[in-house]
Amino acid sequence: MDGDLYVVLTGCTSELIGDDVAAVVATFRRSGVPIVHAATGGLRGSNCLGHELVAHAIIDDLLTPQPERIPGLVNVWSSVPYQDTLWSGNLGVLRELLAGIGLQANVLFGPNSGVLSAWRQVPAAQFNLVVSPWIGVSVARKLEERYGTPWLHYPALPIGGVETSRFLRAVAEFAGVESAITEQHIRQREAEYYYYVERLADFVMEFRWDLPSRFTTIADSLYAIGLTRFLTNDIGLMPSFQFVTDTPPEEFRAEITRSFQEIAPGISAQVEFTGDGGTIHQALRKQEGPPPILLGTSWDRDIARELGACHLSVGAPMTDRLVCSCAYAGYHGGLRLLEDLYSSILASVQ
Repeated sequence: MDGDLYVVLTGCTSELIGDDVAAVVATFRRSGVPIVHAATGGLRGSNCLGHELVAHAIIDDLLTPQPERIPGLVNVWSSVPYQDTLWSGNLGVLRELLAGIGLQANVLFGPNSGVLSAWRQVPAAQFNLVVSPWIGVSVARKLEERYGTPWLHYPALPIGGVETSRFLRAVAEFAGVESAITEQHIRQREAEYYYYVERLADFVMEFRWDLPSRFTTIADSLYAIGLTRFLTNDIGLMPSFQFVTDTPPEEFRAEITRSFQEIAPGISAQVEFTGDGGTIHQALRKQEGPPPILLGTSWDRDIARELGACHLSVGAPMTDRLVCSCAYAGYHGGLRLLEDLYSSILASVQ
């Protein structure tokens, strides 16, 4: 079988019985085969952890120092492929956002990623960009230790006008991009974005039915924070209880909680870290007042119907939607999310 790179992953069975897969893989590597091994048995943790373990394996066994850095090249660590149903679209948007301020995103997964050549360029990047509350942080730390590469941690998916502009300014400042270039790009993108948001505002004000004013997210930390900031700061909805389902390591939980306490001046949300659907649904049944909008997965459709709530699937499993290149990141991603959300609301009130 011909291939540019072989990645050997171990599951629970081989790890429990003690198969020395690393030794076998090392034999092939010494003969010149581009091959790496990652111990990814499910007993170790979630597939989010597995994603990082594979990245660590490639860095350890494949990458070599580069003679010089490439100015403007940025390694992007964010959405986990397939765990995030919108991963390819979101990574494409992040590439376009960075290009708008003169940076070249080194995206390692998905279409137009460069695949193996992109991985080999990782040590030559000007810096690493982690767009996630915690996934990718350990990878950035390793690359800083091994190659001295600085890194920027932006702990939320930038969705819509407010957060995307904030994101671009933070990246531009870290990268040393001239503020005039950044601000011109932001003005152009915001002008288009807010044109459509104003059209939405006209529609909402003229709408004759009562529209929900509160929302609850049942999502991983990347989406929970990003969605909450967007719906609060851009649309003016009020956050109800928020559930974070991806089991972040303890060292990141205080900062994630703080993100929900500082959504906007005077606005905060209570957050619970749990992936137990039964616990989440029981908590939703105890909430008082009109049912909030539920942004979760297809598994949450039943509780939404029980509560009479509007529901939109934004994470895996997503069995009630077809996704190809859809993205919620960025300016256009925010508009796409509004289209999906209010289409769901309108369908529920007819």
